[in-house]
Amino acid sequence: MLHGLLHSLGQALARYLSRPHASIQTGMPTERAALASCLRPGDVLLVEGNSRVSSVIKYLTQSTWSHATLFVGPSLGGQDAHGDPCLFIEADLVDGVCKRSLAYYQHYPTRICRPIGLTDADLSRMLTEITGK
Repeated sequence: MLHGLLHSLGQALARYLSRPHASIQTGMPTERAALASCLRPGDVLLVEGNSRVSSVIKYLTQSTWSHATLFVGPSLGGQDAHGDPCLFIEADLVDGVCKRSLAYYQHYPTRICRPIGLTDADLSRMLTEITGK
């Protein structure tokens, strides 16, 4: 009984914190086609979110970026509700670990972080672990 109540309370709090908040974005949303042409599997996409929890993260870390997602590419498989291919994997406060399309990030300022020193073998092993392919 108590476990169920705490779970429900936690879910309600997560939904509240994930709602968009009228925060000031410091950058302009990244043009989708330009972003798509630059991304490579293994890249980390930093996102300037606009939710309540994003505002708290940006304040506490003194950073522009509140979220990070991993670009896997088309090998991830699946589509979003609009038929766009899922290309990213991320952890979400409400949904848990999930797949996302590029369209999901089209209204947010973003920055690409490319790993240095990641070998092709390590990248291949990582993508195999994620996709199961």
